[in-house]
Amino acid sequence: MKRGIYIFMGLVMAFLRGFAQEGASNIEFVENKGQWDPRVQFKGELPAGALFLEKTGFSVMLYDTTDLQALTLAHHGVPARSGGSYNSVGPKGAAVPGAGAVASGAVAGRDMLRAHAYRVSFTDASENVEIVPDKPLPGYNNYFIGRDPSKWASNCRVFQGVTYKNLYPNIDVRYYTNNGQLKYDIIVHPGGDISKVRMNYTGPDKLSLHRGKLTIATSVGAVTELAPMSYLYNDQGRTDISSKYVIKNGNTVGFSVPDHDQGATLIIDPTVVFVTFTGSKI
Repeated sequence: MKRGIYIFMGLVMAFLRGFAQEGASNIEFVENKGQWDPRVQFKGELPAGALFLEKTGFSVMLYDTTDLQALTLAHHGVPARSGGSYNSVGPKGAAVPGAGAVASGAVAGRDMLRAHAYRVSFTDASENVEIVPDKPLPGYNNYFIGRDPSKWASNCRVFQGVTYKNLYPNIDVRYYTNNGQLKYDIIVHPGGDISKVRMNYTGPDKLSLHRGKLTIATSVGAVTELAPMSYLYNDQGRTDISSKYVIKNGNTVGFSVPDHDQGATLIIDPTVVFVTFTGSKI
């Protein structure tokens, strides 16, 4: 499923200023109170894109880092390269709800940037999942965009983590960040079956495995999910165990975990590393 996504520079100017800052910062999850597509539960800003938590999965929007750098330079008064414009758009990937994509008021192509989106859906996940944010941050965000007050949102709370309880029977998924990287713990309580966890990827150019890492290839760079760390918790404490990704049918990812104590809580802890603003590729 391919669809072009055009982003008017006026909506991303503050976003670009944040990219110019050095250092990794943790993703903050902002609740959706009507300012985005209703399928979005929470949104977080990535180093070069955006993350949308949905009911039974998440979507990722990635921007071309070269285009972002050019737009940032233009914003600071650096002249355009030959021809008077920067890179034009050529976005692709899965359609992302709430991406805020607009095509209006562009000037000679220099107000546009390329993007690629993909979606990760937990196959056969429960529609009755309980979504619980945690670690609220002080303050809130307001969104007064456009002239239609019905689409405005105020007092939108911001959190450092979000847990999806019973996404599968006795299996939770918790999203949070560490050192600027997205983590999603898969928490398998006693009675849960890790083989039921299957993640369907829609939109990437290709999925591949190398040295235990999962690489998600896109038109604007690669995303890497590091080899998952896994461990058990029981009355005796924590025990580290091995686990690995398994790709099925080219676009569905599951986990292979050796036999273990079914009475213990199993935690699988992947880390997602996105393209950086410097333009380096994973």
